[in-house]
Amino acid sequence: MISLAAIAITTKLALLNIATRERLIMVGKEKDNLARFFPPAIVEQIATNDIALSTTRYEPAAVLFVDMIGFTKFCSVLQPQDVIAMLRELLCTLSASVFEHQGTVDKFTGDGLIAVFGLPVVNDLSATNAVRCALTMQARLQAWNDERAASGLEAVAVAIGIHYGAVVLGDVGCESRLELTVLGDTVNVASRVEHHCREAKASILITDAVVRRMQSEGSEGAVRRFTDRGFHTIRGHSDAIRLFAIPRDAALNVNQLLAG
Repeated sequence: MISLAAIAITTKLALLNIATRERLIMVGKEKDNLARFFPPAIVEQIATNDIALSTTRYEPAAVLFVDMIGFTKFCSVLQPQDVIAMLRELLCTLSASVFEHQGTVDKFTGDGLIAVFGLPVVNDLSATNAVRCALTMQARLQAWNDERAASGLEAVAVAIGIHYGAVVLGDVGCESRLELTVLGDTVNVASRVEHHCREAKASILITDAVVRRMQSEGSEGAVRRFTDRGFHTIRGHSDAIRLFAIPRDAALNVNQLLAG
């Protein structure tokens, strides 16, 4: 006969196995969700080291804004399904570049995205990675536009702005819908710099704070790709900001960029 102790042990082991399977399923779902916003290496660090994303932090980071130029025009001439298909392909290209350079997607903005470099996992090359990401985005966009031209489709253009400084990382929203995001003046400046690309006729604009950080990271070579445009007054910011640019018509080769 089977003793009560043996039954109890067997039951306990069965419950432990169920709990373990449920935990593995939960971890798998959590990783799948994180993978929408974080590169694989950071997903593993968050899952393995149990990094608390809900803890509010105030730390330096590089913030990148990228937005499609002329989106309204595309919407007026394309069928809705064609607009969505184009946006999906564009956002996949942009987010892949973010992940490739150890950045995180803070949020998708419809026809663009906001990316953060250096949070939630600290990285010693946050500004360099942000700038290399921007260069890669534009290079891959040029290659994609060559494919679109061969199919008789209109070229897609984006503007990119990057700023470096302290940001607040934390949950915002309500209990039924919380969103992890970055806030603060650094985020606002990055947004304004991206918008200023149109007036400056630049595909990428970075601030002097980004340049200084890149120099401290040992990335003088990447800095030399940019042209000093001097000081500019941007909307919503009282002090003039020194900006460095990649011209809108600059030819970029992704293999050369990654090698540099």
